[in-house]
Amino acid sequence: MSPILRAMNSVSKWLDSHGGESRGIHRYLPEERANTNLTRAFISIYGLWISGCGGLTSMSSYFLGPLLFGLGYKDTLLCGIFGTIFGCLVAAYCATMGPRSGLRQMCSARYLFGPYMVRFVSLITIIGFLGWSVTNSVLGGEILSEINGGGLSLSLGVTIVCLVSLVVAIFGIHYLLKFESLVGLLVIIVVMLMYIIAGPYVTQYHNLQSLPGTNAVTKIGARISFFNLAYSVTATWGGCAADYYVVLPETVTQRRVFISTFLGIAIPTLFGAVIGMLIGNSAVGYQPWNEAYEQSSLGGLLNVMFSRWNGFGKFLLVVFWLSLITNNTINNYSSALSVQLIDDFFFKYFPRWFIVVIIFVITLVCSLVGRNSFSVILSNFLPMLGYWISIYATLLLEENVIFRSTRLVRLYRYELYGDDKSPVDTSTTTTGMATKGEKLEETTIKVPRDHDHGHDHDHDHEDPAAEYPPPYSTTKSIPYYNFEVWNDKKYHTHGIAAFISFCCGVAGAVMGMYQAYYIGPLAKLIGEDAADIGTFLCIGFTGLIYPVFRYAELKRYGK
Repeated sequence: MSPILRAMNSVSKWLDSHGGESRGIHRYLPEERANTNLTRAFISIYGLWISGCGGLTSMSSYFLGPLLFGLGYKDTLLCGIFGTIFGCLVAAYCATMGPRSGLRQMCSARYLFGPYMVRFVSLITIIGFLGWSVTNSVLGGEILSEINGGGLSLSLGVTIVCLVSLVVAIFGIHYLLKFESLVGLLVIIVVMLMYIIAGPYVTQYHNLQSLPGTNAVTKIGARISFFNLAYSVTATWGGCAADYYVVLPETVTQRRVFISTFLGIAIPTLFGAVIGMLIGNSAVGYQPWNEAYEQSSLGGLLNVMFSRWNGFGKFLLVVFWLSLITNNTINNYSSALSVQLIDDFFFKYFPRWFIVVIIFVITLVCSLVGRNSFSVILSNFLPMLGYWISIYATLLLEENVIFRSTRLVRLYRYELYGDDKSPVDTSTTTTGMATKGEKLEETTIKVPRDHDHGHDHDHDHEDPAAEYPPPYSTTKSIPYYNFEVWNDKKYHTHGIAAFISFCCGVAGAVMGMYQAYYIGPLAKLIGEDAADIGTFLCIGFTGLIYPVFRYAELKRYGK
């Protein structure tokens, strides 16, 4: 094992020497990011959102409104647009944790789920990223195959997509942001040109109706299902949104991060979504496009559409294909970070770049297996991610608003008020594997300075905290957190309330889900074809349960 670890450490040093990133889930300390150029940083992040959200990955879901759910022109646009905006609100709120904590999204989730339960939710997040990467790889393979007139096999096209994604993701966040910014500019130009290419056909089929011959309730069910799909497209960014803000100073306000993320995701997504829905609508009525979609899925449809401009159209399609690569690199990068949260073994011994390689292998295998089922994978997998991220966002919102932004913050006796049964004076705790071949990073943990260490901690406190705001919060405004103890398990919640609420949310999702493999009892009640109401039920169930159990948990354990 030792020679293998030495070899991985050598590769990490090489990456560092070339400006790459070998560090994993370690916290970016305030002093490390205090002098960050905000203008340059935000431009890079906007570039990431443009390339990740404005490209083919997001757009591919919106074709399904007319082509899969049978919705007409107006219904497709209304459900798609409002579902997208609703999802952007979720992702934007999750992103606010980034600059305040200096932690990746799932790492900061330790304050919700505790050090053990977070392993399970990290696994769910990884599966979500892998699912996105599989759909991207399959679609990318379809496009390459169609561009070559079928001369390039779908399997080889999928492999090419996975390999290119691997190379960029290995080098880390700084190279990732630069790559995303460059491709993002090209992608947005291609999307603008798509409005011109598809224009003559889009205007011909604007009178198509939703599911002609069916009753009103069935149409409502289709609208709800597509709304949920559109919501999931943008909401799922909430599982990694904070990952790309950890390089910003902690002084950057939550409002600025929220607005920047909301606009950064909403504008490019809607820009591509609208033309995607219009093209999908036209493909229902225009026979050549419909045949291309039926024969070669979305890759065939896009190839026929861009072929109007002959060779230049193929060039544009290749540029558009790059947007799939940018999205895959985001998925690979963030999923590698989540792997390090599953167990301390991965955190201590497996550098981020090595985990990216493992994820590449898994993505490639899954993509090759599912390469002939793109629309089925996308329409059934994406809403599942929407369920999970809705549960997480609900927990985060209630934790921050109800408990960490009010006088109830006094219940956090250990994290924020220094009520420690084993108090120490400004000690240091190691927080993970060494980076750049140097000694382990150290984090100072605040402990009570004015607290009487001779006090008998076996007795309950009559007044657990006299000060408000809390003295050991590292954040200067609500919600209050002590992010210096991010890797010290004794300060973290047991995750009991989050676990119970999560299970209740899953129960709600199961009762309302509408997928190919299962239809919930409540979903069946809506129309002939049912409707996916799982998202709404999981939000409601989670939101009702969590405050009650979280209050009880804080009263009992003080964390």
